[in-house]
Amino acid sequence: MFVFRLCVHTYTYLTLPVYYVLQKPYKTLQLCQYQRAVQLNPNDPYSPWIRCQETRFHPLTTSESVGDAMQLMRRLYPLDRQCVGYRTVIAETVCRDSSGQAMRLDGKVLRKVRLSPYVWMTYREVFDTVDCVSKALVANGVVRGDKIVCLTETCVDTLIFYQVAIKIGAVIVTVFATLGEDGISHCINETNASYIYTTYDLLPTVGKLLENCRKLSTVIYVDNNSQTINTNNKTQFASHIKLWPISRLQAQGLHLTMDLSTWLLDPDQLQIISYTSGTTGQPKGIQMTSKQMVSAGISASAVMEKFMDEPEKHIYIAYLPQSHSLELSIELYAFMGGCPIGFATPFTLNDSAPGLAPGETCDLKLLKPTIMVTVPLVLDRMRKEIYHKLRARTPVSAPIFTFLMKYKSYWTAKGYDCPIVNSLVCPKVRVQFGDRLEHMVVGGAALSPDLQRMIKSALDITLVQGYGTTETFGAVLCMDDRDLSWDRCGAPLKDVLVRLDDWPEGGYTASDQPNPRGELIVGSRGVAIGYFNNPKLTTESFIDDLNDSSVRWFRTGDIGEVFADGTVKIIDRKKDLIKLSNGEYFSLGKIESCLKNCTLVDNICIVGKAYRDYLIALVIPNQKSLQQLAQHLKLSHLSDVDLCTNSAIVDAVHRDIIESGREYKLNKREIPVKIMICSEEWTPDNGMLTAAMKLKRLKITTRYAKDIETMFGVL
Repeated sequence: MFVFRLCVHTYTYLTLPVYYVLQKPYKTLQLCQYQRAVQLNPNDPYSPWIRCQETRFHPLTTSESVGDAMQLMRRLYPLDRQCVGYRTVIAETVCRDSSGQAMRLDGKVLRKVRLSPYVWMTYREVFDTVDCVSKALVANGVVRGDKIVCLTETCVDTLIFYQVAIKIGAVIVTVFATLGEDGISHCINETNASYIYTTYDLLPTVGKLLENCRKLSTVIYVDNNSQTINTNNKTQFASHIKLWPISRLQAQGLHLTMDLSTWLLDPDQLQIISYTSGTTGQPKGIQMTSKQMVSAGISASAVMEKFMDEPEKHIYIAYLPQSHSLELSIELYAFMGGCPIGFATPFTLNDSAPGLAPGETCDLKLLKPTIMVTVPLVLDRMRKEIYHKLRARTPVSAPIFTFLMKYKSYWTAKGYDCPIVNSLVCPKVRVQFGDRLEHMVVGGAALSPDLQRMIKSALDITLVQGYGTTETFGAVLCMDDRDLSWDRCGAPLKDVLVRLDDWPEGGYTASDQPNPRGELIVGSRGVAIGYFNNPKLTTESFIDDLNDSSVRWFRTGDIGEVFADGTVKIIDRKKDLIKLSNGEYFSLGKIESCLKNCTLVDNICIVGKAYRDYLIALVIPNQKSLQQLAQHLKLSHLSDVDLCTNSAIVDAVHRDIIESGREYKLNKREIPVKIMICSEEWTPDNGMLTAAMKLKRLKITTRYAKDIETMFGVL
């Protein structure tokens, strides 16, 4: 490695004058360093910041409601242009363990599938489907304002059904399929919905819900093969439950003639109730009007505007949960903006995806997307997979790759390009993502600067981090393409206001120097009405604007730092801050974000107690790295459960965590003193993670309560 580094550095400094003349890095830096947001009243620390840059005009921004936007897009795009694509299942095999039991991954039965190439529907086919199903639902008794619960996995059918619901003036109720029976039942019963829309493979789940959801009377379900997974089931429903397969509704609608133009909801009527993933308790229903959804979409258009000039040249890959505001908002905007959408699933997304049958091509390589939205945990798993492959080659492959990625990110930050790295290293990584990827948006959780540097450098793409909440229906902050920072969320988006409120308990104030800090409060026309059936929490979390009745403000609970150029960095979260017996405050989320970079760690939950002055960690190991470690320690004969309790393994993982903590400059007291390796997987289905792959801290600490107390020396 020393010789390699010496050669690279020698070449760099010998050729630096040439690169300086040819690439003109000072011009690149000049283009990147500009004011992105300004404070309306610079003399008032509590005054809001607003975006400086203008957003390009798009015809859809003139729409007053989602229904108006849907009608307008029918006139904007050629009807024979490809619109949405999907793969059908040709064959599938259930994976079984040595005892014959079906194997499960992320809470789902693991199947190896053979898939078709991508099948594309044109705009004409999508609009015809929407029209037919809409007419059939109205003919069968659905009326304007009825609530329809959407309980589905991500698929093309759900996107089309959202258009159906909007067309007939129904209220969409989005619910995560991973909430569990109690959580889903809570959402259905709270809204008093009579209708539920689902996919064929979730019919068994719906069947179990009916006993606790007495108001439900009609199940609308997808029965065609456009879903990614085609599961046979024999669910039996009571005779009074109406079953409406989409194929039958579509066939019925072909023969119906009716005018539904007056069925669209008014701009200020309730259009959607989006239930949260229940990070801190029961899921909360976020109410949005049709006009608020459009306003939120117009704000988010700043993230995607460069692709809207020629949308037909791009492809967006949809694989995150559609019930999550991050995916749903960008998916709807891409659809209405004319960008083709290809649907995928985490089980078949990349070459190492567990659901691919031998020899099957993964979704990314087949679809070749140009735009991708993701969350940090997915990127972290991809990084670990890259390093696993590198270590399998030669002992020096991984160190060389790490060095080159740090080398490239260092010079990129100074305005230079690295053509040799781009031509020799990046293509090998880019091909894993289809080799056409240009733009990646990351949200849903904090993205560590180290992970951001590595992925952006390796893929040679524009990678931006955004910030938003379900209460704002997607992004309100986002980096722009020329932002060279590594740990910020960018400036406020179009028509979004951001201000800070003091949080004395955490030591943050809007008057802090050199940069103001405090709780982030977001105001816009896209902020939700409030929480469904929860006026108390609505009053606590939302604020009316006294000067503009169309603007609402939302208290995010996140701590932000605003830089001189108007960009924002999320530095803390009120609910993640814990005070130990020594009086010190620690940010659990910040520590976890750093330690997730550890090679042996797949996920980690930091735990502290008010009566102790140290932290502990619950660790989910990275399975491939764990097996490599077991081989190195000659412990391959042990089962996964035994490996997690083996003292040599625990010590090795703890040393790696301590090393990572030091590398990321954590305070000595921020590094966990004790760890426990958990053999049980953390997934959305078992309630340990949200659908956005965030920790459900309360569920995790409850599940391991006895172990935690033992580690703190109480038992």
